[in-house]
Formats: sequence, C-alpha cells, structure tokens
Amino acid sequence: MKILASLPDSAFAGSCITVIQQYPSSEPNADPFAERMLSTYLLYTPALWALGLLTPLGACLLLTLVCRNACWKKFGLVVWVWWLVGVMQAVSVMVNWVDTDLPIGELLYKMVGAHVTGWFFIGAAIGVGKTYGLASPRVARAVCVLGLYLLAFGLVSMIIGMVSGMDRLDVPSPLALLFPGNLSFVKNSLTMRFFVSEETFNSTIPRLILFYPWSVCLGFAAIAVFMIALEEPEPSWRLIGLSGGLIGLIGSMSRASIVAFLVVGTVYGWQRIQKTYRWAGIALVSSACTLLLVMDAPVLDIILGTATSVTEVREGSSEARQLGYEESWSGFLQSPVLGYGWPGDPLSETIPMFVGSHSTVYGVLYTGGLITFLPFCFAMLTTVFAVTLRALTGQQSLAAQSIAFTLMILCYGEGIYSFALPTLFAFCWLGGGLSSIDNLTNVSQHAK
Repeated sequence: MKILASLPDSAFAGSCITVIQQYPSSEPNADPFAERMLSTYLLYTPALWALGLLTPLGACLLLTLVCRNACWKKFGLVVWVWWLVGVMQAVSVMVNWVDTDLPIGELLYKMVGAHVTGWFFIGAAIGVGKTYGLASPRVARAVCVLGLYLLAFGLVSMIIGMVSGMDRLDVPSPLALLFPGNLSFVKNSLTMRFFVSEETFNSTIPRLILFYPWSVCLGFAAIAVFMIALEEPEPSWRLIGLSGGLIGLIGSMSRASIVAFLVVGTVYGWQRIQKTYRWAGIALVSSACTLLLVMDAPVLDIILGTATSVTEVREGSSEARQLGYEESWSGFLQSPVLGYGWPGDPLSETIPMFVGSHSTVYGVLYTGGLITFLPFCFAMLTTVFAVTLRALTGQQSLAAQSIAFTLMILCYGEGIYSFALPTLFAFCWLGGGLSSIDNLTNVSQHAK
C-alpha cells in the first residue's frame, strides 16, 4: 500500500504516529507492517474522507493484507463460514437471474452488491485481524485518535446543525464529482455527510453521520471505539477515545446502537468486576425482583411502556421498518429456500425503503432464503462463541467480544453486511481477539 506508506506527516499525524509506535506489539504474532498500515489509515481518516478515498482505500488495504504472503491460507473456520454466507447468497443471485430477462451486466451489478460482497469483506477483515494480530496497543492508540476525530467533528457538526437549522450538511468529495449524483455509493461512500436533521420527539435534531454511510453505522463504530479505548493503557488517550465514542453514539441517535451499548457495557462490566462483587450484584438483583413481586409492581407494563417510548422516538421510521419487515417476511414465505437474490422494490413512492433491507435477519431471508440464512446463523454463533471463549483467558479480547455481541444485537434492525469496509478497524480488532489463546496477552500488563 504505497499510498498509505507515503502519506505526508503533518505535525499532528507525525506526533500521533510517534506515540503509537512507542509500544511494542502486544502479541508475538503481530505483524508490524499490517499494524502500521491500519494505524496510518485511521490517523488520516479526515483527509481520506474529504478526498472520497476512505472506503476505496480501505478496500485496497484489506485486499492487500489478504493477498500478502498468502495470508488467506491461515484464516481458519470462522472466516470460511462467513465466506460461505457470501457464496450461498451469490448462488441465490445466479439462480434468480436465470429466471429473468435481465442482461449479463445486470447480473454482474447484483453480484457486486453489498448483500453479496459484504460477507466476503467481513470474513476477510476478521481473518486479517486474526492472522496479523491486530488487537494490539498500536491499533488501540490509533482507534483513540479516531475517537478524537469523532469528538471534534461531532461536537462541531452538532453545533452547526442546531444553530444553522439546516436540514443536512453534505459536501461532495472531488471523487464524487466524477460520477452521477444519483448513485447510492456516491452519496454513502464519496460524500462528506456531517449530519441530517430528523424529527425526534416532535423536534428537529441533527443526527450525526460523519465518516460513515449512515447513522447506525456510526453508532456501531462508536461502540467499537469506546470498547477498544478501554484497552488503552494511557489515561489521557483512554479518556479521549471514550469521549469520542460516547459523542458518536449519542450523536448517531441510533436506538438499536444505544440498546446494544447498554447490553455489551453491562456484560463487559460484569466480566471485569471481582467475583465477590458479582455475587453481591446477583443478591441485589434477586432482592429487587423479589420486592417487585411482593409489591405486585406492573413490571410487564413498565417494559412495554419503555418499548413503546423507544418506538415513538422516530415513529415514522419505526412504522416504515415494520412495514418493510412484513413485506420481507411475506416474500420469504413465497420463496423460502433460495429467496429472491437481491433486495426488492421500494415500499412506496413516499417510503424509499427497499424490501429486504434495513435488517440482516429479514434481509437475508428475503434475498438468500434458508440456504443463506442458516450459514449466516452458524457464522454469527461461531464468531460469538469463539471470542467469548478467548475472553475467558484474559482482558484483551473483551473488546472483541463486545464488538461481536453488538453485531448480533444489530442484526435485527440493520444490514451488517454493509459494515465491514466503513468500520474496518472494528472487524480487524474482532479478528485479533480470535488469535491463538497462547498468544493473548493483557494490553495493560504489556504496556507496563
């Protein structure tokens, strides 16, 4: 990756690189070249974003690391099952294309869609992280720098949105000007999208997007930044990373991401506290539940009321999603084995949501049928089980476990197959958490 290797060193970037490289690798099998490429990629995020190169260069970086020294031969079961999902989705596309009159060019277009290639990118990013040992202090420090960018750009964007009253702030990159503006990848990958104002609790509030295609993706990235920053041994950088992660999560206003954050944060905290406090926590929760039962408290009503309040945050969006899920399920019942190959038409002229989108669960059932959905379930469960097993051996992979849990929670309300390239660092860290148990070393202990 000559582009990343030859990027000019500004005073800020140069100081960050110096700070990052002062730490040795946290794992014996960590590859310095891969660490430097991923760290440099993260350090220059704003510049690459402005040029429209963030996603394209991320894809080039990933493919380079996959092909370097035949890295793909060492990937293992977890990666191959993710690739199996992509293979089965491609089979569904080809079979459905045969039954249509669409030209060969349309088949190629469907085959390169995120609902097919996204699974290969997920597997590749996890495999690269695992093979090169990218859950390391150097990468953690670079992620904290990314947190600094989220903090700065997030606060400025929210102030501009609230003061100006603009509906959105989009700035096309030079690369975006070379393509027609109505193409989806131009809007999602080649345009600087700072925020979009949406109705929330009957008020118009700017919703952050920043370096990512849409707000939920920002929410996922923010959770990954927060959890990885917890592994940073330097208090000042840890605080910066945590702050940036929180700003990105809150600014995204993604309900699913906030719920996922609360769940994984609870699990993370539970695993970090001492066993004595765990028993105390169990006793406290048990006492509270007993008290609620004795007082005959309307627990179910409280839960349902909370769920209703969450839905009413953006009621129009919730209704559109529910309608999309119903249409996707209806389509799956009509073609349960192979699915329809690709997302369907928009729900209506006023609801530009495609059938088979905005949900991994319903989307895979609709586009790929059971031949794709069952491998997906196996891939997700295998990944979660593997990182949880590693988490029992040391603190380092707790962040990887949190990322895996977040993906599993977001499956219902978002298409995670589009996450890999925009949030490459998260999947690489997830893969790093799958490194051999013998190679796992506590980051904080190594930093000492």
